[in-house]
Amino acid sequence: MHLHHTLAYFSDLVVVTDGQVVVKEANFPITELIIDSRNKPTTPFPIFFAIVGINHDGHDYIAAAYEKGIRQFVVVHPYHCVIIEKFNGVNILQVTNTLQALHQFIIFYRSKYQLPLLGITGSNGKTIVKEWMHEFLSRKYKTVSNPQSYNSQVGVPLSISLLQPSHEYGVFEAGIGQTGEMAKLAPLIQPTHGLLTNIGPAHSQGFQSIIQKVEEKIKLFTSCTTIYYCKDHQLIHLAMVQLYGSTKVLVTWSFHNQKADYRVYYKRLSNQTTLQITTTTQSNTFIIPFRDKASIENITHCLVYLLDNGFDPGPLQRSLHQLTSIPMRMTLKAGIHRCQIIDDTYTNDMVSLSIALDFMQQQQPKKRTAILTDILQSATSDDQLYQELAALLAQHTIHRLIGIGPTISQYKALFSIPETIFFNGIEDYLAQK
Repeated sequence: MHLHHTLAYFSDLVVVTDGQVVVKEANFPITELIIDSRNKPTTPFPIFFAIVGINHDGHDYIAAAYEKGIRQFVVVHPYHCVIIEKFNGVNILQVTNTLQALHQFIIFYRSKYQLPLLGITGSNGKTIVKEWMHEFLSRKYKTVSNPQSYNSQVGVPLSISLLQPSHEYGVFEAGIGQTGEMAKLAPLIQPTHGLLTNIGPAHSQGFQSIIQKVEEKIKLFTSCTTIYYCKDHQLIHLAMVQLYGSTKVLVTWSFHNQKADYRVYYKRLSNQTTLQITTTTQSNTFIIPFRDKASIENITHCLVYLLDNGFDPGPLQRSLHQLTSIPMRMTLKAGIHRCQIIDDTYTNDMVSLSIALDFMQQQQPKKRTAILTDILQSATSDDQLYQELAALLAQHTIHRLIGIGPTISQYKALFSIPETIFFNGIEDYLAQK
């Protein structure tokens, strides 16, 4: 029989959240955290957190979660006798804020583990670097990381709940859109090492300035002993020295600065790049399977971290040939009129689209066009899916959207993009040159 890992017990949750028990059938174990009633539990004792968002209220889906076999609930609304009578054999905990309760539980859960854990943040490249780091590390250690791009206030706690006693290494990314958010995520991840990918040239709406954006993001590294970053980003370097210069080891690399700990030189070949990484005591040359600047920067983050942590260059080179993560299926091609085309036709889901848009942003183009077909994704309703898609495109400042397919055309009113054009199918699109 397969034994499921117990995260904690219902009584532990009551203590760490200081919540009020509305009804308690038994002190059930907690084996899985659920926030979406459409997700089918995979373990015997899941618990449903009724998260209240801007456009949704998890309390509306408690009946659906009960139908799926869930018998433990964390709620905000007071649950009256009528509702308790409707649900038999349940545990219901009432708290003042369900998202905060989820965070409190994960801080308690994370504190059980002593293991090297790399925390990654930045404007672009977070998910790609995290995916690649997971691949490199998992060849040597049993490694856990965020699934896909679960890096938000809800995604991070769900990711940390995947930690198990057998894990030897963790790699978790954190994404924020406004001030105050990283201060909430940092205690959940508690990284021992930190890596900052970069900071994009434009500051997003949630920050007063790009300097504030850097300062907010690097709050992830409060618990770290060592932080890794590229010294060529002057704002990042100044913020790191100011905040952590006297308390942490700052490991830097650079394409230009001779005073960085690791100096990096690269030479593009026809379909690959040679990358030389040099310190005062050693020099290693790698062959990497891409030529664009963004991927060169992303893989350098990985290699500097791994070399600094004692990984042997030989196996690293072999791993480079075997990278199978999502971005490897994405290609950068030269188009007409000096434009660049990011071809990611291999997959069509929200996660790979998010990575492709992230990658596009790193190329720093003046204008961005997205050509998208219907996303055939069964787990999410079309209403929610295309709302999320519109928000994702807006976040990455897409200037023109070409939508192909009956479903995306149906939701065209959702897209607040300067230029949009929709076609019912490929034939209609190709007919309009």
